[in-house]
Amino acid sequence: MKKTKKRGKKSRTGRTGKNKLIEKLKGTNYVSSVKDQRFLFKCLGLELAFLLVGIMGIFNLTIFSIAMVAKKPYALMMTFVEMQKAEGGQAALEALQALQPEKTMLTGIILAILVAIVGYILFMAALSFFKGLIYSNTTGKKMNKKYFLRFWIFNIIYYLIIFLLIFTFFKIFQLQIAIKILFAIILLYLYFTPFFRMYFNHNNILTGLKTGMKKALDFSSLLRILLILATFIIVASILLLIIPPIVLVFLSVLIFYYATAWSRLYLYKTTRMKK
Repeated sequence: MKKTKKRGKKSRTGRTGKNKLIEKLKGTNYVSSVKDQRFLFKCLGLELAFLLVGIMGIFNLTIFSIAMVAKKPYALMMTFVEMQKAEGGQAALEALQALQPEKTMLTGIILAILVAIVGYILFMAALSFFKGLIYSNTTGKKMNKKYFLRFWIFNIIYYLIIFLLIFTFFKIFQLQIAIKILFAIILLYLYFTPFFRMYFNHNNILTGLKTGMKKALDFSSLLRILLILATFIIVASILLLIIPPIVLVFLSVLIFYYATAWSRLYLYKTTRMKK
């Protein structure tokens, strides 16, 4: 009887210890972030909206418009190339001069630049609107007119700086080195940008950038990023075993955006508590 009681006590203690461990795990930000299904699906919807409006809509329309504007200058250039092959360089040049190519080329270049600028500003507006809603919901802030306008200006300048850096590196360095630097810039962008957006301060943008930088440089943040990546790899491996690859291709966008929403919420919950 005594032995039976002791075994019973150990069993109950073991169960209690396991229950406490499970409760502790449930209480962690890592798990609690997944519980907020309403928020995660809301973020998923906003990401899909940006995909449709910003990338598939504005971005593709801008590229198409630039192609249409550059159609005449391109056709003129191809005509010159064909005439040069057929009749020689001098005859092609004389024929081209009769068509007044300067006016056509200058008009095409100016219009293409204007279309690109307008498209870029509109694309940044779409990005700022949808991403602003996502991150303001993540942080519990209200996205008012001031928040949107400041976030819009911030994104315009932020991406211009990135483009200028990439352009400069490709001008200065050899192609192989420039490509390596490009990958480094992409990795830094992917790591730091969520922190800049999470801690964006529309009243003081520099303060928000400093806070985001501080949170991103915290070693524990790096460890959490590695934990998120490990989770993605494990989940992707399991899905590859369960779901046929062709079906997974169609679901990959939804899964990616859903997982991104979870990781974003998890990162904010764990970093906002630290000073």
